[in-house]
Amino acid sequence: MALRVDQRLLLDGDLFLQRSADGTVALYDLATDPTEQVDLSGAGPADVAALVVVLDASSPGRPGPSHAVDPALGRELTRLRYFEPE
Repeated sequence: MALRVDQRLLLDGDLFLQRSADGTVALYDLATDPTEQVDLSGAGPADVAALVVVLDASSPGRPGPSHAVDPALGRELTRLRYFEPE
């Protein structure tokens, strides 16, 4: 089993930005929302834009890597919906 990274992530202080391969962006404030339930991307477009610039500068044009994953761990990550089975 291989884990293909379809998201790019950035942590800046308490702000956590997730961007999926299709360009969808979510922003969370981990200080007030540690379980990532409230997406702030619509309420904080300036924060999102600034963090996307940092994210793009950190690995420009590079797709996420693939990593071999222990099958048991892969099943658990799939169960937790961290990624879809291939």
